[in-house]
Amino acid sequence: MSSRSRGPRCGSRARKGAEDGATAPFFRADDEDLAGYVAVDFQAFDWFAEEQPLAAHPRDPFKRVDVVPSARHVVVSLGGVVLADSDRAMALTETYLPLRWYVPPEDVRWEVLTPSPTTSDCAYKGQARYWSLASGDPDGADIGWSYEDPLSDGERVRGYVAFWCERTDLMLDGARMPRPESLFFPRGRR
Repeated sequence: MSSRSRGPRCGSRARKGAEDGATAPFFRADDEDLAGYVAVDFQAFDWFAEEQPLAAHPRDPFKRVDVVPSARHVVVSLGGVVLADSDRAMALTETYLPLRWYVPPEDVRWEVLTPSPTTSDCAYKGQARYWSLASGDPDGADIGWSYEDPLSDGERVRGYVAFWCERTDLMLDGARMPRPESLFFPRGRR
């Protein structure tokens, strides 16, 4: 590669700048309050922690993900339709997010769900695939998700299915739980 190549470089790889017609991977905002700062297009780079590729975004050293087995009776429903019923769920706690109940696939009512093309990436758990209500009800779009090939923090919920507690009716040991607010679903956006 020519020494005249412009753009960020890591080892032998370089990203060309906007002069070749590509979008620049970083930019300065035209705002005096942001003088001295740049924004970086995370998707324009391959990010690593030593030799391990990072998924989604860099990990926050102050964030935790913990998974514990539970014998509580977990029933998840939406609009009166039961989606899952289990006494073998895994409780997943993640900093800043509501408690998530991951249900074994044997306890999910697959006949009321259909695979969704939606995926998302979590720096801690890996890539999730989503499930929607088979009825096509828009309230049931991408209502649940699972990790089929998780990263280490999601290994204990491999293949299990979680549902948005912000958008579903959750019963724990016969008691209905209130729908929480979260970063994903603040008040008024459920």
